[in-house]
Amino acid sequence: MLSSTEIRWAAFLSLFIASTGCDAEVVGAAGSGSGGSDPGGVGGSGGSEIVTTGGSFPSTGMGANSFSTTECSDRRELWEKVLAGEDPSGTGGAGQGGSAEGGAGQGGSLTTSGQGGGQGGAGGGIPAGCPSVSDAARFLETAGDVTGGPEVGSDDTCCYEVFYAMSTGRPMFVEGRATTADVARGTGWGATSSDGGAAGLSAAVREQLHAYWLTVARFEHASIASFAKFSLELLLLGAPADLLREAQRAGLDEVDHATATFAIAASYGEVSSKPMPMPELALARPQADVVAIVRGAIAEGCVAETVGAFEAGEQAELAESPDLRATLSTIASDEARHAALAWRFVRWALEAGQVDAATVRSAFRDAIAGQRASLSVASASAPGEGLLERHGRLSTVRRARLHAEVLVRVENLAQEIFGASVALS
Repeated sequence: MLSSTEIRWAAFLSLFIASTGCDAEVVGAAGSGSGGSDPGGVGGSGGSEIVTTGGSFPSTGMGANSFSTTECSDRRELWEKVLAGEDPSGTGGAGQGGSAEGGAGQGGSLTTSGQGGGQGGAGGGIPAGCPSVSDAARFLETAGDVTGGPEVGSDDTCCYEVFYAMSTGRPMFVEGRATTADVARGTGWGATSSDGGAAGLSAAVREQLHAYWLTVARFEHASIASFAKFSLELLLLGAPADLLREAQRAGLDEVDHATATFAIAASYGEVSSKPMPMPELALARPQADVVAIVRGAIAEGCVAETVGAFEAGEQAELAESPDLRATLSTIASDEARHAALAWRFVRWALEAGQVDAATVRSAFRDAIAGQRASLSVASASAPGEGLLERHGRLSTVRRARLHAEVLVRVENLAQEIFGASVALS
């Protein structure tokens, strides 16, 4: 019996063949790749009230949408969540204890969430220092993986290193840095939708999902600019009309993806948000170097968007809400078309003599190596990840395994389509 990934890969190859005109037997051979092994490397990890800060993130060399940043939270508020044991798994956690460290609640402890854990003893106060990385991973309002820290900030905050390996959309680079917009409360980018299955979730879970989906929406929004820039680059290179048509269509898809994901975020945060102006885009220019354009298309499209399409498909399969499942299924289908566009463009550039085979080979090797380096693998899923997966946020472990498997298939496809002269091994 075929796995869900194998079924999606067969559908992707059918789309790829239809859009590129590649020989079906050649492409079909690339579909025989087995799933990836353990990925190994761990990634480094209404007015204008700002809800989420965007900004620009330096390239890490670990995938198109991968970056590390520092995120802080009020120390007292974070400890109160940890001690109260409001476990995002929704299974009940530890009670607040009666000592400085906190004692065990009924059915739970400070470090483990017992089924139906209750309230612990009164008193105790807030411990010195900051919660551990493992506790912060459960209670910090972030869409990334907490990989380092903690450090106590000067304003009595706890700060942690957070690693993002987003698989949504195509990043917008301005002067070598991936750029996203700040987000503020407001309308115009996805009205508050039905709760999407959010009813009955704890405040901690809602906060985590709201933060996650706002981050996804920011990257989908930035993708609009990225495809506009890609369209200019296609014109600069004299690309055929069908490539330009698909690039323009992809930009419109990203408008839909951004409004859809802002709406999903609103369903968990119970408030609508909108992207703020992006003045840094005034510095954005299309690449004039054909090699840089091709390398970008391979990293961001052939590799990252292919992986992203499969991740969205996995999210859709696990989603509990019919509305969320339908939205993610549409995004998965659109991202597969965007990935196929990138493969078509690279093939055209190679056949038209815009780049040579060595350039394509090097670009694929670097892009796949970067994606593999970004895989943040945990020994076990963090508490609550099963619940979060039902609302569209894949666990670290599931995401890493899926990416590893798809990257093997991408590697095989690149070898088969572009021939032995661009073999990756």
